[in-house]
Amino acid sequence: MKKLLIALLVIMMSVTGCSRKKEVVYNTDIFKEYFLKSTGEMTTWNYLNQATTTNTQVLVNIISGALDCDRYGVIVNDLAQNVEHNDDYSVWTITLKKGMPWQVIDGKNEDGEYVYKKYAEVTAHDFVYGAKWILNKDNASECFEMHTSTIKNAREYYDGKIKNWDQVGIKALDDYTIQYTLKSGMAYFESVLLYPAFYPVNEKFVKEMGDTFGSSPETILYN
Repeated sequence: MKKLLIALLVIMMSVTGCSRKKEVVYNTDIFKEYFLKSTGEMTTWNYLNQATTTNTQVLVNIISGALDCDRYGVIVNDLAQNVEHNDDYSVWTITLKKGMPWQVIDGKNEDGEYVYKKYAEVTAHDFVYGAKWILNKDNASECFEMHTSTIKNAREYYDGKIKNWDQVGIKALDDYTIQYTLKSGMAYFESVLLYPAFYPVNEKFVKEMGDTFGSSPETILYN
């Protein structure tokens, strides 16, 4: 319960005032170099295993989720093209934009700035794998309760009471469609999706990095 309260406090501090209104488009790429160089107080780059304000303030500016909160406090689409929900807000379906790249650091240029190259395309399966990673007890994620408190059967899967991931309420309907089935209706679920625990992660890259994943700026992907 303590970890959940910490996570919720991080959300409140990170996305205060966010609400879904008309979309406002702006470019946040200018923040990337600043945040990559401002690592003095960072404890981890693994956004699937952290629940502190300091880490979150950096990570939300260099990794994209389905949604974002703009400078005016408005929830806008980020990787998402469209967001729908059923009448009681218990099932949320997100269609992703196609062609959104994962990028990996590929050294530095003569000015000492990071150079990036494309690694893969972001897909719905990356969101599913992110949730699977968090709900794997062996990974000891600090933010597992973000899922177990909201997603249908996530607690049961985490506790080992069910073994079949198909029973958990996070599914990739196809390469670009994610569906979340919640424990109960949650009209504010868009705000929950802003938290890094719901960000995507590329399974192939995580396995390539092994135990070093998220240990430095060079051991994560950017999108």
